[in-house]
Amino acid sequence: MLDTLWHDLTPAQRMTIRDTMSPRIDDFITLYDEVHWALYNGNNWTPVLAEAAIFWAITLWHEDPRAEGIVARALRVLWLHDGFFQPDGTYREGLLEYSRVSLDSLFIINHLLQRSLGQPLESIQWAELDAYADWT
Repeated sequence: MLDTLWHDLTPAQRMTIRDTMSPRIDDFITLYDEVHWALYNGNNWTPVLAEAAIFWAITLWHEDPRAEGIVARALRVLWLHDGFFQPDGTYREGLLEYSRVSLDSLFIINHLLQRSLGQPLESIQWAELDAYADWT
């Protein structure tokens, strides 16, 4: 989204976005490098944090050389979330809030990847979500 609007922003607005978001991506890198539970336990936090990292990377794809590596890291940890949606449609952490938080981020990530990089999110078994719809 921001990458599409980037050219409509003033240089000051672009700097504000970079200055605000860049320290947060350093936090993501630290979590990744330290194998922190927030990313590596695979639960609902993994897609939420990966979503933010992918938004950052796509927004600053041409401006920050770390962007491609950030997407690669986010996609690697998202494989840890595979299997949280069970074949019977249930979600490992419960059906309501945690599943919604996870699914919202996964849909956004999938959309970002397809629209910006031309690839879908492959770490989720999308066909298994049909059974999830029976529970919601």
